[in-house]
Amino acid sequence: MIILNNSYVYQDGDKIKGYYIPDLGEGLIISQDEIAGLELMKFRCQTKNQGGTAPG
Repeated sequence: MIILNNSYVYQDGDKIKGYYIPDLGEGLIISQDEIAGLELMKFRCQTKNQGGTAPG
């Protein structure tokens, strides 16, 4: 079993459109559409530039 300490989801209303797992490989992003994928990629760039902390 793999336990992930941190992961992030992109929601549109009540639907999850994508997710980001920073500790898996180089940071796995899976999305159902381009908007979710781009937003998660922006988030990944922001968190890497901040030393790995989520923006508040």
